[in-house]
This record gives sequence, structure tokens and C-alpha cells, in this order.
Amino acid sequence: MNLTRLTVHLRREYWENSLLLWTLPVTLLIICVLVILMKSQAMVNINMERGEFGTQHSSPQAGQVLDFHTGAKPLADPGAVAVVNGAEPMEVEVAMQDSVSGLHLLMLFVGASWLTGFFYLLNCLYSDRKDNSILFWKSLPFSEFESVMAKIVFAIVGFNGAALLVGWACYWLLLLVEWLVPGMLRVVAPVNGESFIAMLCYPPALIVLGFIRGLPWLGLLLLLSAVAKRSPLMLLVVPLIILLIVERIILPAPVIADWLKWHMPFKVISFKEVPTNIVVYHFWQLLQQPMQLLSGVVVGVGGIGAAIWLREHKFEI
Repeated sequence: MNLTRLTVHLRREYWENSLLLWTLPVTLLIICVLVILMKSQAMVNINMERGEFGTQHSSPQAGQVLDFHTGAKPLADPGAVAVVNGAEPMEVEVAMQDSVSGLHLLMLFVGASWLTGFFYLLNCLYSDRKDNSILFWKSLPFSEFESVMAKIVFAIVGFNGAALLVGWACYWLLLLVEWLVPGMLRVVAPVNGESFIAMLCYPPALIVLGFIRGLPWLGLLLLLSAVAKRSPLMLLVVPLIILLIVERIILPAPVIADWLKWHMPFKVISFKEVPTNIVVYHFWQLLQQPMQLLSGVVVGVGGIGAAIWLREHKFEI
């Protein structure tokens, strides 16, 4: 595979899908900032004997303990006090519940990028056949193998890369707000050396593990996109529903449903408390199911190969 021609394909994918690439992460950034602002205000429960709520401060002795990459909950801040319209400070109770660490925030953006990539893969081999732009690309000295590989690389690297960039921007924006207005975003966990390394290393490794686990879905989506005459989404949803209903009637256990669920890439994303080394944990989960893993690789590679063959020989709608 020629890297120069692959670069041309990737530039084409970015040119055609730049709006899709950035719209969801930026929208999610805005939603996250608004939700965290509202949640941070709801976290503080003040019990006062007189006066009205004024400005919240924290005593120097009050501290929080947080395991940044395990997502453990911070301790309550028992030393928080409030100043009420010039009156003497009064003790308040600050109820800190689920905090938002940088790793959890990045996982959220990665999950959103996978959702976008799902619809991209389902339509990427159908849209250019629908508008006949495939005829132009077939007139160039490019192979369909390079074209399909470029779409896979763009789905994995492009969407996830954009999501991580916007996720990092979102986290640093929240930390900047907390630095400018201390106490405003008490729900956002600060960053230190350990959490910074976790945020830097864990998401790319989880993306790779998600790709390995979700390989059959990737092959299936590309195959449906290459074979669809009208709506690839309906071609996916309707037969899948029928298959699951028939399986539920005939088989005593949901074999196919469990197999499809196991191969969902979202299985490597957790928004609750996770093991200290989440990458090793999910890698070990893959190794514990060798037949599931092997069958997924076979189905995924088979789907990709079939999609490439259809692009070469049966591309008309």
C-alpha cells in the first residue's frame, strides 16, 4: 500500500467529512461545560442558622483525596465556610459526590467519537456510489484496497484524534475556570503527574483495545455500506431485529446477541470506578475469551475483504 496515495485518500476523507468530524466533539464540549457548571452548584448543601448564602471559601486545613485514574470519589470538605452578607462565617456541609476526572472526561469523548464513527462506516461506501463520485475516483490510479483502508484509518485515527483533542481542551478549560473562580467547579478533579500520565497513555491504548474487540462490527458496517442499494441503516437494523427474535424463539440462550454484545467496543469504556490499570484489565478480559476474540477477527477481516471485493466488481446502485 503506497503511503502517498493513502495520504491522498485521507485528505479526501477529511475534506468530505470535516463537519461530521468536529461537530459532535464541540457540541459535547459545550454540553459538558454547562452540565458541570450546574452540577457543581448543586453539589454544595449549606445549612445556615441565619442570613442568606454569600460566598463560599475553604479552610487551608480542608483537603480532598482523589485517585485520578481510578475514578475514586473525593472526601467531603468539612472545613468549608460561608460568608453571609458580612456576618460571621458559619460552618457549612459540602456534599461532594461523583467527581469528574480528566480520564473520565476523555472516555466520554472517545465513546462519542465511536458513535460518530459507527454512522460514518455505515455510509462511507454507500454515499459515493449514490452520487456517482466513485466513478471519478475509479478513473484515478488508486486501488479499492487503499480506499477502504483509508476509510478505516480515518474512522479510527481521525474521529478518535479529534475527540481527544477536544476532550483535552474541555478539561483544561474547566481547570482554567476553576483557577479564575476558585470553588466554582468543585466537581472537577485537579491534575497532577500521575493523572496526567494516565490521561496521556490510557485513552490511545483503550482505543486500540476497542478496535480489536469491535473488529467484527467494523467489518459488518463496511460490508453493509458496500452492498446497500438504499438505506444502509435499515439494512442493518431490520435483519438484526429479525435475527434476534428468531434466536430468542429457537435457541434456549441468546448466543448471537451475547456475541454481538461482547464485541461492542464500548465495553472498554467505564464511567464508574475502574481498576487501577484499566488497560491491563481490559487486555486480560480479551485473553480470557480466545474463541470470541478469534471469531471476531475472522468475521471482521472477512467483512472488510468482502467490502473491498464488492467495491471492485459490484459498485453500481
